[in-house]
Amino acid sequence: DVVIICKSRLPSMLLGLLIAQRTGAKVILDLDEDERSFVAENESTDAKYEYMKPYSRNWTNYCAGLISRFDCITVSSSKLQDQLGGCTIPHVRDDAKLNRRLYDRAEVRKKFGYHSNQKIILFLGTPRAHKGILQLGEALVKLDNPNYRLCIIGKFHDHQLRDTILSEPYNRFVDVHGFQDFRKLPATMMLADLVCLLQNESSEITEFQVPAKLTDAISMGIPVIATPIGPLEEVVRDGKAIPLKEGENLAELLHKVLSNSSPEQMASSESIDYFRKYYSYEKARSDLSPIIQRLIATEKKPDLILEEILERIQLSHSM
Repeated sequence: DVVIICKSRLPSMLLGLLIAQRTGAKVILDLDEDERSFVAENESTDAKYEYMKPYSRNWTNYCAGLISRFDCITVSSSKLQDQLGGCTIPHVRDDAKLNRRLYDRAEVRKKFGYHSNQKIILFLGTPRAHKGILQLGEALVKLDNPNYRLCIIGKFHDHQLRDTILSEPYNRFVDVHGFQDFRKLPATMMLADLVCLLQNESSEITEFQVPAKLTDAISMGIPVIATPIGPLEEVVRDGKAIPLKEGENLAELLHKVLSNSSPEQMASSESIDYFRKYYSYEKARSDLSPIIQRLIATEKKPDLILEEILERIQLSHSM
């Protein structure tokens, strides 16, 4: 009945619109960041190369120009809503599974080789330079506390960043684990004593992006340190993240939080209530339901967007 196209990228747009054409389904375009900020400016300028790669700069910029043509848009943050309109549906998680009482913290930490005296800063996701990986490494080197560890779980696309964080002096305080099954995410979160969302203010990506790591941490009552920029300003304002202010010493703030945190403190009902109110599946269901009902009740318009995309693809193959 409804197709939700995730991201304004050619593969998802094309596939979603083809499904809608075949089935008569209505379409929602869901946006969680400005995809153009992920496209390197130094990509090949060869037109044939650009049009043969569906994730290239040309196709991504073209699809960004189609966003306003969609009748129904959902966005992940108020910042995106200000720019694109639509209804806000943030990154949500399954409140039935993200529950600390379901998992054995000691057992999970033992599996990853951590003992009870160690304090773990967990980075779970795709490590990128703008996410503060090196800043965290530098702060831990300054603290020089063997019980403070940065645990990175995810796949590096930037091999230079990976080589750097695994070299001296960072490697004395950093552990890198490969990709983990997403279904194991709730248990894996039990590793954490702290989650840090250090966003680079000069990066275009951070202007609209709400890291899913924020939802993960809040759902499990884990303390969060965040740079109060972009959509993260709202969470800091609500008191659900500790701000790293401009010029503030990161090492000192890490020590202050880690030396005072405990599993008992982390399982705060206030944080978990906040998660259920804003970031739970239940919240998303209640917000999406009227959107879908209104969408299904509308008359389906001729799908001129699909026709235009197919014409553009045909044109690109003739180049």
